[in-house]
Amino acid sequence: MDEDNTFPQLIEALAHTQGSALALNYILMEVVRYLARQSGDPEKLLSGLYEGVYARLDNAPADKPHKQAELDMIDTVDRFFANARKWTN
Repeated sequence: MDEDNTFPQLIEALAHTQGSALALNYILMEVVRYLARQSGDPEKLLSGLYEGVYARLDNAPADKPHKQAELDMIDTVDRFFANARKWTN
């Protein structure tokens, strides 16, 4: 690989990944908010989803990602559901 092109390619890959992640987050947030509002008990639905997602993180295979990545995943889940609660009420 040409070292002169490595950095711009890395920046392009990071920008693509960030854009995709943000778009998916927005889509998922709208779906979760819609389901919560339609459920009749938004807090119960959001709590159940949160517990289910968190259980999946806890039950990840033995070859868990790097500790910082795991902490970032937990932080992302916490922030997602905190925002879902805020924006659903």
